[in-house]
Amino acid sequence: MSSDAEKTVQRMDEALLDNCRRQGLFKSGDRVIAACSGGADSMALLLFLLRHRRTLEIEVLATHVNHGIRGETARRDADFVADFCRRNGVELFLYDAVQEGIEVPPRPSEDWARGLRYGWFDELAAREEAVIATAHTMSDQAETVLFRMARGTGLRGLTGIPARRGRIVRPLLQTPRRDIEEYLTARGIPHVEDSSNFDLTYARNRLRQEVVPVLQELNPAFISTLTANLDHLREDRDLLEGMAQRAVQEARVTEGRVSIPASTLAALDHPIAVRAVKLLLAKVEYYQISSVHLDQILALAASTSPSAS
Repeated sequence: MSSDAEKTVQRMDEALLDNCRRQGLFKSGDRVIAACSGGADSMALLLFLLRHRRTLEIEVLATHVNHGIRGETARRDADFVADFCRRNGVELFLYDAVQEGIEVPPRPSEDWARGLRYGWFDELAAREEAVIATAHTMSDQAETVLFRMARGTGLRGLTGIPARRGRIVRPLLQTPRRDIEEYLTARGIPHVEDSSNFDLTYARNRLRQEVVPVLQELNPAFISTLTANLDHLREDRDLLEGMAQRAVQEARVTEGRVSIPASTLAALDHPIAVRAVKLLLAKVEYYQISSVHLDQILALAASTSPSAS
């Protein structure tokens, strides 16, 4: 390995180790199952975890999902991952949707494929008492925020992909995609290309190939700038949600109903009041409500006598 390649690997390893520690992604003794598609990002993730499993004090395993969408190329990807894991002594959990009896839609959506993957991840993590590490990068983070903006979202959606959600951890979220490619090249690690990544009927592919390049023309540091701004948005989100939590501490839940003085809600600033109402509804397992209905509840609280249910 050349000196430049060694520096690339060392810089990447140090950055990822630092991120894992700061985020508290792993603890000693964790069983970590790397979600590995065979693409560049997931191969870099698996390589990093294998290289540093002793430092992180973790056991490394892998899983691969064949959605049943791409036929022979999908089987090629599964074989590639299986061969890599076999040669490196990594236990691999293969999930094949067709073999599992899943009915694959004629034109599967991105949401369908994601639901299939995460359903399997949740099942596998629970069964193996493990955490699942996915290979989302800084570039994925930016694309996700743009995608949610296009669909419409609130502050929580605008804060992007979390580094940890339950048993799911994402060590590469602070890593640009170009660094991933340099890391694999320096280590001489091959990967496969998912042909569906170039299909512009998928919204995320259009964002990646058509929208992000325009934004990078306006600001070459667009992706890193956006990612840095997310930290500030998360601080704002956490502050508002903390204030809402304190505001509803006096709420009472009885027989599937939640009660709180209307004056308590009426006294809150709107951003906090909206979050307070959502928290109250969650106490009775009601999670979906439109912004129109939220405003109606707050208007009722403002016009009602001192207590309301």
